[in-house]
Amino acid sequence: MLEGDFRRPSIPLYLNVNLEEGLVDILSSKSDFQSTMVPVANTLVPFADDNLAVLPAVHRTQSSTSLLSSPRMRDLFDVLREQYDFILIDSPPILPLSDMNIFEEVVDGIVMIVRAESTSRDTIAKALNTLGTDKVLGIVLNDVRQAPFSSYRYNYKYDYKPDTN
Repeated sequence: MLEGDFRRPSIPLYLNVNLEEGLVDILSSKSDFQSTMVPVANTLVPFADDNLAVLPAVHRTQSSTSLLSSPRMRDLFDVLREQYDFILIDSPPILPLSDMNIFEEVVDGIVMIVRAESTSRDTIAKALNTLGTDKVLGIVLNDVRQAPFSSYRYNYKYDYKPDTN
């Protein structure tokens, strides 16, 4: 998994490791990416497996567009595609930034994450229009408030009359 949000990196908050370098450093040619990969087994992710790895951004930068569109990013993707069956990218929001346009060039598919009662239908429509629909695999709706079970009612009536013939 790659952390693609360079302006507000958050994945390091969930990892149980101290990292000094990350994807921003790799793309800035400051680090070798093999030494920066973090096995998920060494993190707080409960379903950890030795075959999973996380590459967090670690450092913030406002020059994400230049780093993401760099030849070094394409080279990194080429190497990662050889080593991993799937590469997930945690990207920044689609609309206010141009980063997703860059990711769209290197990914096979996009899954949008939409927050219930926060993201408007208009915003979703604009995001889908911006992306086009050829790579959108689906939408995940999160933070859905579930009604308490006690207020759930189900009325069902069944009448059975035996045939008297």
